[in-house]
Amino acid sequence: ESLRPEDYDDELLHLASDLGSRLLIAFQNSSSGLPHPRVNLKYGLPLNGILSTCPAGAGTLVLEFGILSKLLGDPVYEAAARRAVDILWRGRHQDTGLLGNEVRVDSGLWTGHASSIGAGVDSFYEYLFKVHIMFGKEEDLDRFNEAYSSIMKYMKQGSLCDESLDPNQLPPYFANVNMASGEKINGWIDSLSAAFAAVQVLKGDIKEAVCSHALYYTLWRRFDALPERFDLYTTSPNVPFYPLRPELMESTYMLYQATKSPFYLHVGRDIMDSLNRYTRASCLTKRIDSIS
Repeated sequence: ESLRPEDYDDELLHLASDLGSRLLIAFQNSSSGLPHPRVNLKYGLPLNGILSTCPAGAGTLVLEFGILSKLLGDPVYEAAARRAVDILWRGRHQDTGLLGNEVRVDSGLWTGHASSIGAGVDSFYEYLFKVHIMFGKEEDLDRFNEAYSSIMKYMKQGSLCDESLDPNQLPPYFANVNMASGEKINGWIDSLSAAFAAVQVLKGDIKEAVCSHALYYTLWRRFDALPERFDLYTTSPNVPFYPLRPELMESTYMLYQATKSPFYLHVGRDIMDSLNRYTRASCLTKRIDSIS
């Protein structure tokens, strides 16, 4: 209350309520309970709209919708968002505990069976933990811990964190795997997965976070950017652009806060030097279209 301006009358909350109500339309006409991935803020659900979504989209609304429910005293926003998480959680594979990367809104059935810490799934894990931090529900923490165990069991590949790097062995990384079998399906990593080190810091798994972060910083040192996808076997980008994603910076910040090691200040400086050198224009920053 001490920070509340004297002439403030919940104007921003009214705007947030209006926006939340428009977004809530995404849950309408969904037989599965999962939100549609696209909504027109003026007209509602688009005709013949996309019916495929992903855990990172459909399962990451609880933090914002939950806070909105608390501020408005209206549980409908949090309830809708939590229902979507429940549906995705029930849909994880019974043998591996893994989620896929694409699911139908109309049926709730998986159409993408790749499981990873990257595109399509990444922030689902992040938000399980952050929602627990915000609201304190043990169920969210239990789900995160179970998911983390599955990730470490099936996706963690390469050398161990406490081993010296062997040139004949890949560095520690998290593979893209089949959600049903846990078997690796390709040899690339994507730039979104650089955020997982920050999640590991929140969990308190600092040793693993250091290892996770190291691979992406090595790539940054090589390219002065992170390729959208990098093939570990050919050691080259196979989606060679960088759209100014912030995931590596967030992980670097979190590791510095956790360790206070000046190394991560140097990492941050290297990242900023690269951004200033290759992405800064006269009045904005621009993406890098070709990394080689």
